[in-house]
Amino acid sequence: MIYRHNDATLIAPYIDGTSLRREYKVIGGTCRVKGLSVTGGQDPNGYNHAGQVKTFGENGRLRFKVGRKASAAVASWWKSRVPASQCTFNHTPGKLNFAFYVDLMVKLTGGNLGSRVASVRLDDLYIGQGRAGSGNNWWFGGRHCVHIGGGKVRVEGLDMATKLKIFVDVKRGSSNPANHFEFSNYRLAEAESWMKRIDSTKTLSQIVLPGSHDAGMGATRDCHPSGLGQSLSRNQQHTVRGQLNHGARYLDIRADYDKGKLVTYHRNDERGCSGQYVDSVLADVNSFLSAYPSETVILKFSHIRDHNGNMETTKRLLAEQVGRFTRTFRSTSVTNLAHLKLGDVRGKAIMVFDYNDYLSPASGRYRYVDGVRGGQLAVYDKYTNTSTLSTMSQDQLAKWQTHGGLGKHYLFLLSWTLTPGLTTPSILAMARLANAALPSVLDRYFKVYRSKPNIVFIDGLDRSVTSSIISLNFL
Repeated sequence: MIYRHNDATLIAPYIDGTSLRREYKVIGGTCRVKGLSVTGGQDPNGYNHAGQVKTFGENGRLRFKVGRKASAAVASWWKSRVPASQCTFNHTPGKLNFAFYVDLMVKLTGGNLGSRVASVRLDDLYIGQGRAGSGNNWWFGGRHCVHIGGGKVRVEGLDMATKLKIFVDVKRGSSNPANHFEFSNYRLAEAESWMKRIDSTKTLSQIVLPGSHDAGMGATRDCHPSGLGQSLSRNQQHTVRGQLNHGARYLDIRADYDKGKLVTYHRNDERGCSGQYVDSVLADVNSFLSAYPSETVILKFSHIRDHNGNMETTKRLLAEQVGRFTRTFRSTSVTNLAHLKLGDVRGKAIMVFDYNDYLSPASGRYRYVDGVRGGQLAVYDKYTNTSTLSTMSQDQLAKWQTHGGLGKHYLFLLSWTLTPGLTTPSILAMARLANAALPSVLDRYFKVYRSKPNIVFIDGLDRSVTSSIISLNFL
């Protein structure tokens, strides 16, 4: 037999089929062998053994020094441990040269991590090599893997800095090189229930919350003009329940009374769209808090409108509808909601309004104020009103430096949103641009200023971007 240098490469995929840029970067790590199966006679010197630790650097090369001879015995060892549904190929091997049972520690950066380098621990993986035609073919799977199509598995792991469960996708199959394991799409595994890991004695002013701008606009109806209205009015990809599942905990709700129902909206006079019905929004919040009682949600009601010009009707009906909501936080003694302890509001929705009508702390309706003082909840919320990312970024970061920081008597909101115009891309297209820049901004400013915002306000909210916001609570 001949010992071979069997080299697998841990790498990130290209962004697209023509670009030479990679969204993520693997910059090193370790591989600890816990078990193995090798065809008889292919490791006579016993180079490979449980307890062996291999390292890899920026080139991602992970080497297995062992001979190459396929056998059904190794494949049988694999099949007894890795079901087809936990392997990138979604089937089992007939023969393999060797297979290793390992724990990986992968240092990953880029993508949803921005400039942060995350040490990601991925346990109970299996790496094997077989044959396909005239070449070698590598296999990847494990106990915490789920096949998701396209030669990929979703792998559950642990971010060693935040101690949060995470997912990454790993591709080995379909169209990538036979010895490449491609890592991408880092995101939190428990965005639905991330607040359960926050100390109950922390106050709301000591927590970083993902915020959803125009939260009701994950669905649109009655758009004018058709097409353009939706492009300039749809701020979110998901309904309110979907946004909560993706980690949102501060919801911007703008209410209108139109066609006999309370509805969220994003309009300028007649131009724009209606969104999710208010009763549907409240039902989403109720079902979410029932499913995840460790969480709390702030609903800010503002920009009250009536299609027929009678805002009083909207306010009255909204007070009645909110009054029937059973999971509202209620207290007549609270003077500043920012100082509430998380343990006192878990499983509750905190309702705040930017007007004085129908307020009732006993019924859970509190006064909201834009700024640093006033009402029962003051939020410094000053958007930039631009479609240009660089202008928005400079403005918001200056406000963060001046007004941000946890533990104050008010909440600071980082308004990471771009404002559309008739000649700009859609809101969601601009949100993708802004959200792609956000993880690096959060990482850099936290390291430089040791400061955090209370609320990061975004369009196009999903866990790919909320992951970096939520993680600030654990760094």
